[in-house]
Amino acid sequence: AYALWHIISRMIDESKSLKDDWTRPYWRTAQWVTTGLLWWTWLSHDMANIAVFLPRQVPWDLMILISLLFVGLLGFMFKERGGKIQNIVLEKSTVRYIRSATLIDLVYLVILFFFKELNSIPMSTTWVFVGLLTGRELAIASVYNTKMKQVFPMVTKDFMKMMIGLGASVGIVLFIHYIVIPNGL
Repeated sequence: AYALWHIISRMIDESKSLKDDWTRPYWRTAQWVTTGLLWWTWLSHDMANIAVFLPRQVPWDLMILISLLFVGLLGFMFKERGGKIQNIVLEKSTVRYIRSATLIDLVYLVILFFFKELNSIPMSTTWVFVGLLTGRELAIASVYNTKMKQVFPMVTKDFMKMMIGLGASVGIVLFIHYIVIPNGL
């Protein structure tokens, strides 16, 4: 992410908003397209990860229940306008500019598409997303000679949130493995 954004930041100055009206419809359309494709790729990737834990033959009533649950949770996330993850995004440099948001969506889309379609290595969409934003922040700071004192607290805070999430995930797995279903029954 750092190397990629180092190149992008040298080609495109994301620190300046677009003033030219002729470019706005282009970037708005690009934003809608990249966001739509990103959502499709992200949701299908996460659905594939979730499907691993479902029975191989899913009865129609269970499939309807699962679909309603996912649609309801997705609706809740829309209602919350992205929730806490959106706050992490909005802390980053220039993400409110449509050009920057489009580039972030496009890069994330390409990475997820690669892992979903072109290789079999499982990965966490959350780790990729936070890593992408962290590499971007560090690259922008180094290209535009921003003081790293402004970037490192934000990166450290994001890293700590990821560690808490990882700890909770490992704790849940250990709880299930040793308490709920001991001996793999």
